[in-house]
Amino acid sequence: MDAARQNLSMETLRGLACVLLVAYHVVGSEALANGLRLPGDHELHRFNEALSHLRMPLFTFISGYVYGYRPLSGGPGRFLAGKLRRLGLPLLCVGTLFATLQYLTPGTSTRLVLDEFWKLHLYPFAHYWYLQALLVIFALFALLEHSGLTRRHAGLLLVLLALGVIYPHREQLPVLFSLRQAFYLFPYFVLGVLYFRMLEAAIRTHSRIAVPMLALLCLGYGGLTPVLGDTGTLSRLSLGFSALLLLLAAASNVRLRLLARLGVYSYAIYLLHVFFTAGMRLALERLDLRHDYLGFLCGLAAGLLGPILVYQGCARLPWARLLLFGQSPARRTPARPPAPAVSGFPPPAD
Repeated sequence: MDAARQNLSMETLRGLACVLLVAYHVVGSEALANGLRLPGDHELHRFNEALSHLRMPLFTFISGYVYGYRPLSGGPGRFLAGKLRRLGLPLLCVGTLFATLQYLTPGTSTRLVLDEFWKLHLYPFAHYWYLQALLVIFALFALLEHSGLTRRHAGLLLVLLALGVIYPHREQLPVLFSLRQAFYLFPYFVLGVLYFRMLEAAIRTHSRIAVPMLALLCLGYGGLTPVLGDTGTLSRLSLGFSALLLLLAAASNVRLRLLARLGVYSYAIYLLHVFFTAGMRLALERLDLRHDYLGFLCGLAAGLLGPILVYQGCARLPWARLLLFGQSPARRTPARPPAPAVSGFPPPAD
């Protein structure tokens, strides 16, 4: 399979991840009483819950896969500086803007208390916790790469096994800077790197045989890292691994250009979709249009298309690109995002 077709397949997966994420925030969480505020037994809520072990793991797996295209070279300092710009600046700027608008806008689902704003970028907040978690993952993985451990397939497998041992104990980690969430997602990042370096050719060439075998191995992953009294947690991890591999097998022969096009804008969609989903929900409420599925479809469309328009509008505004998307102002950026091979979420450190 040529590189262009492989990239289209991965962009299709990234686009699917965007749709699932935006749909989740449109529907909202029953526990947090946000989004459309639907009852827990509603079909859309059930749909959300059924995908709980796929949404963010899929994003993180793709991040590991994209890392495989441009891995650490030289020391980790320059690499991490690039990640701080690409992830840290949007975390500070977009996260602060979102929290401020939430605080000032009547009718929003949740808001920070004014005297807790200092915690905004130290602790998990809204969906921006993922940027914190990715920074932790990249920092740790850069150290592993620099040490040479993960340069070999055996080292990657060893790290994956070690993360499985840590996984059920992650709730004992500090809440600070989304450390718990980082160790929830770290195994999926390593799996993405492993897929790029070791498994991709076998899965794409022999998917009918390789994928069921790998899925069975993943379902038995919990047995390799037994923790007394907490096998359910490990089962969820192995279930997530299996679901990802089966999805990859399906996606290897499915290339939907509409989803792939969304996938190219995945970072903008991730950062900005909540502004548009919340705005659409408030607008429909003002118009007294409270139909569940109308709200879902309008919110989904707004959350996907709004960020793309903002990204394109910032194409000639270098400082807006820097603050909103972490793109270097010294580099001219076309209205379209970079080529799929090195684009995506998270973007490469450049």
